[in-house]
Amino acid sequence: IEFAQQGLEKTVRAIRDNFPGTTEAQALDMITVGFQNGLNSSGDFLDSITEYSTQFGNGGASASQFFSVLETGLGTGVLGTDKAGDLFKEFVVRIQDGSTLTRESLTMLGLDADKVLTGLANRTLKPIDAFNMVQGALAKTDDQAVLMQAGVGLLGTQFEDLGASAATGVTTMSSTFQNVGGAV
Repeated sequence: IEFAQQGLEKTVRAIRDNFPGTTEAQALDMITVGFQNGLNSSGDFLDSITEYSTQFGNGGASASQFFSVLETGLGTGVLGTDKAGDLFKEFVVRIQDGSTLTRESLTMLGLDADKVLTGLANRTLKPIDAFNMVQGALAKTDDQAVLMQAGVGLLGTQFEDLGASAATGVTTMSSTFQNVGGAV
């Protein structure tokens, strides 16, 4: 029991520290709702929070956006919350590299690569906002060749591993974790 309590305390601290303005009570409520909604079905929920909250927080995401990615990822058939968190982590690595592949992938999706990459560089665009733009553009892409090339170019091996429908189903827009006060 003590080990589990220490793990929970570590997870609550990760949420509080990585998402400014989130209290410990709010973090506990979000964790509770996550458990109630089956986010621990693969046994990796708390570990995923601890591991990926840093990337999401640094990427400008809110705590509810972070939990939404975990929830919608699991809901689209992703095996565990770890894979959903890793999808965003891979995206952040790739979108910030400014490589030719990144530029070409953004352009294939009809996005202005210069505008996106400049916005990220001067911090007028947060990685979470770029993620939402890319996810929206991928979801609207009918050409399967473009979908696969741009998806792999921007989301890496996670896009390949998850498949197009699972990867494009991940969203930050779920409302499940926006008003969770009192869940504990």
